[in-house]
Amino acid sequence: MKRVLSWLRDALPSTRRRWVGVGMLTEYPVESVRCVMVRGTAVAVFHSERGLQAIADVCAHLGASLSEGVLHDDGYVECPAHTMRFCLRTGECPESPMYTGRIYPTRVRDGRVFIQA
Repeated sequence: MKRVLSWLRDALPSTRRRWVGVGMLTEYPVESVRCVMVRGTAVAVFHSERGLQAIADVCAHLGASLSEGVLHDDGYVECPAHTMRFCLRTGECPESPMYTGRIYPTRVRDGRVFIQA
């Protein structure tokens, strides 16, 4: 049993969330999007008048890159592969609630951008 638990611990990613630095705020101009790797996962970071918001860079429906999608003024990103939208605050998809994007908290400290993952 110990071997199985040890294997699971090593095989599964850590569930402990940490703040990971992903660059300087100057690298994220307002009205831009940037895809960054955070602990092995692609994350789309949108900078708008709402501030910095991050979501997994994969459409929960078709797997397209959300960083290539359209950011709307209402805080939703539209998938480039179809018209499904994902809320950057909650990850919810109003067109189909069964699909939800993973949201990552963001913060800025001393001019550096951090994502909790």
